[in-house]
Amino acid sequence: MRKIYLSVLASALVVMLAAGPVLAKNVKFTLFKPATINGTQLEPGKYTLKINDSGEAAIYDGRKLLTTMRVEEKAKANTSNSVRFDAQRNVLEIRTKKSTLVFVGLAAD
Repeated sequence: MRKIYLSVLASALVVMLAAGPVLAKNVKFTLFKPATINGTQLEPGKYTLKINDSGEAAIYDGRKLLTTMRVEEKAKANTSNSVRFDAQRNVLEIRTKKSTLVFVGLAAD
C-alpha cells in the first residue's frame, strides 16, 4: 500500500512540474505603427507577450527577447483584441477577448 501511495505521489509531482511551463500565458499581438514598451522601441510587426505565474512578462520578436516588465491581468473581457497607447505611443494595455493586460511600472511613467 505504501508503494502505491509513493508512486501516485511521485507521478503527481512529475505532472505538476511538467505543467509549469504550460501554465504560462502567451499573447500574440500586432503593432501597425511604431510604439514603445518599457523604453524599448518596437517597429510595426508581430510580437509575443509571455507571462509567467508571478506577473512577469517578456516581449519577444520571434525568439529574440526585446524587453521585460510586470503586468496585471484584469478579468475584463473586450469585444475585440486591441492595443491601447498614450499620446507618446507608449503601450499601456493589451486587450484580448478574455482579459485586459495592464503594464505596471513602465519607464515612461
